[in-house]
Amino acid sequence: MTPLNNATEAGLIELIENQVSEDKSIDYKLNLSISNDEGKKEFLADVASFANTIGGHMIIGMAEDKGMPITLPGVQIMANGQSLFMCRKVGLLHT
Repeated sequence: MTPLNNATEAGLIELIENQVSEDKSIDYKLNLSISNDEGKKEFLADVASFANTIGGHMIIGMAEDKGMPITLPGVQIMANGQSLFMCRKVGLLHT
C-alpha cells in the first residue's frame, strides 16, 4: 500500500512534492460529485476497488494530472448553485 503516514495538510503536500502517483491503493479526487447517478457509480466503483484489494486512500480535494498530484486546493461544497463552504483541509477516506 502507498505510504500515507500523515493525513495532515503537510503530509498531503508531501505527496505532491514526492510525486506519489495514483495506484491501486491511492486515488486523488478534486471533487466528490455524488449528486447524479454517474457520480455515485464512479464513487462506489472506486471504493469497491479498494475494498476488493488491499484497501486504500481516497484523497478528496487534491488536483491531479495523469494520476500525479499537482495542487491541494481543498474542497468547495455547493448547494443550489451557491457556495456554502470552502475548506482547505482535505478529506481522506480510508477503506
